[in-house]
Amino acid sequence: MNEVLGTKPNDNGYDLMVNGDISIVAEIKCNKPINNGYKYVSQQKEGIKKDIRGLLEGKSKVRSIDLTQAFKFLAIHDFGDHTLPAAQHLIKNLPHDLKDKVTIYEEDQPLTMDKVIFIFIK
Repeated sequence: MNEVLGTKPNDNGYDLMVNGDISIVAEIKCNKPINNGYKYVSQQKEGIKKDIRGLLEGKSKVRSIDLTQAFKFLAIHDFGDHTLPAAQHLIKNLPHDLKDKVTIYEEDQPLTMDKVIFIFIK
């Protein structure tokens, strides 16, 4: 928790990084769908896509973790009924090279290291 709270919004690294027997990298987003709607605006979408690519391909300033051996999470603050549909819409409209590399976590779903897993937190 201290690592997350101590991370500045524009830091170049991951918001959370655990390197060990189980490795985890995560980006934490607080994007609220526009006008309490069911979509993110263009700037929000571009930021999320950039984070997805960073989780899949790595970041130039972070070399201490093997992403092929890490669980990758994109944690989005859950603002209520509109957050899930906005995330689903975003994933549906991802570029072709990212579409099959992202999933929304469902309870009892086995975790995989080859995809970015969207989770929602309050």
